[in-house]
Amino acid sequence: MYDFSIYVKYKFIMNELDYEELENIINSNNEVDNAFLFSCLMYSNIYFDLVKNILLGNEKEDKINYFINRIKKYNEVLLFCKNRIKNVNEIKLITWIC
Repeated sequence: MYDFSIYVKYKFIMNELDYEELENIINSNNEVDNAFLFSCLMYSNIYFDLVKNILLGNEKEDKINYFINRIKKYNEVLLFCKNRIKNVNEIKLITWIC
């Protein structure tokens, strides 16, 4: 599921995320795997990598502003997943996601 979460995040970052494909991924997994997938999607490792690259001088500051401005859109992705995963209600959403 970790690999699926990286794939979904990458597709999101590249602005190529297809909600139908995401729903197919969710529907092809069992409840435990989906809960794990959701928890992996909540971990913002792509943003951490981006900030690290900016601090190392490999990325431009305007690129981080682009991703900061897309956080609300990523929250929508998380809510889409939460609404389709049956047992994810036991995972409490952090307030910045809601």
